[in-house]
Amino acid sequence: MPRIVNHDQRRQELVHHVWALIRREGLDGVTIRNLSRQSGWSSGAIRHYLPTHDSILTFAAEQLARAVEQELRALPLQGPPQAQLESFLLALLPLSGPSREWTEVWLAFASAAVRGEQYADAHGILYRDLHATLLNIMRSLAQAELLRTETPEQAAAGLHALIDGLCLHLLMRQLTPDEAKRALLQRVRTLLVADTDTVSPGA
Repeated sequence: MPRIVNHDQRRQELVHHVWALIRREGLDGVTIRNLSRQSGWSSGAIRHYLPTHDSILTFAAEQLARAVEQELRALPLQGPPQAQLESFLLALLPLSGPSREWTEVWLAFASAAVRGEQYADAHGILYRDLHATLLNIMRSLAQAELLRTETPEQAAAGLHALIDGLCLHLLMRQLTPDEAKRALLQRVRTLLVADTDTVSPGA
């Protein structure tokens, strides 16, 4: 009887090797030969799933977007809106093993984007998806009159810039996790009116 191969499972096994290679070598170091050494897969097996350099990087970006989305959707958001917003935003910072791995991969793509290489744009990992999510949250809070003075667009842009900056400073070890948390929570307190307990930020 021929062996049944779960191709989705095989691709999931491969993605962690791709991410590890990106973190260590950068996007330019992602080659079939290097990935073969990293993963222990033969070059032929890798080419069966990911035949080119661009397909490997597109796969890495796609899977990163999916992993982050799943993680955020699984957050047990409870309590008043301020507490829920704080929990959501803190989950975006590289404070744990998986989130640090994802953020280091994100940074590699961001660096490539500065050079004009737009591998990740189709999957929104550099800006689009997070900005859209933050804007939806801020609009919900504004509709409930829970934003102090900023428009939803201003609030979303400010939070997004702060999160990106904190992620970079954490990866550079210029901030401790506690310092980053305090900076983010202080921003939330200045953003929302007091005693915000009437609306869910994801509504």
